[in-house]
Amino acid sequence: MFSFVRRQDLLTLKSLAERGYLTPAVDSTYPLAEAPAAIRRLKEGHPHGKVVVLTVTPDA
Repeated sequence: MFSFVRRQDLLTLKSLAERGYLTPAVDSTYPLAEAPAAIRRLKEGHPHGKVVVLTVTPDA
């Protein structure tokens, strides 16, 4: 499968993201210390979004 990235498409996506029109699908978040649990979540199969490993605390 091939896809072609067009500059205008990327600029449109950038604009939508900056204006808050895109919402990422996040299944779960884990602090870095719990990265093994994040990997287990992925291996469980079919998360309903991205599994995010945070490298900094949200308060930082």
